[in-house]
Amino acid sequence: MLSRKELNILLVDITVLLDILGYSIVLPIMASLSESLGGTVDHTTYLFSCYAVTQLVSRLSCFSSF
Repeated sequence: MLSRKELNILLVDITVLLDILGYSIVLPIMASLSESLGGTVDHTTYLFSCYAVTQLVSRLSCFSSF
């Protein structure tokens, strides 16, 4: 049986793994999708920037609710 501390560490590890996995899946798809829709390098850069900003806002909103 895992102690409470070990369980919390495991939960954080799983959360980080899922976050990194989601990010690594989305980035290549966004680049190829932008190219297939006729986007320029600037459009792809804006798309990545918007994705990063929305990730930041969503994480900050989680902290403000506490």
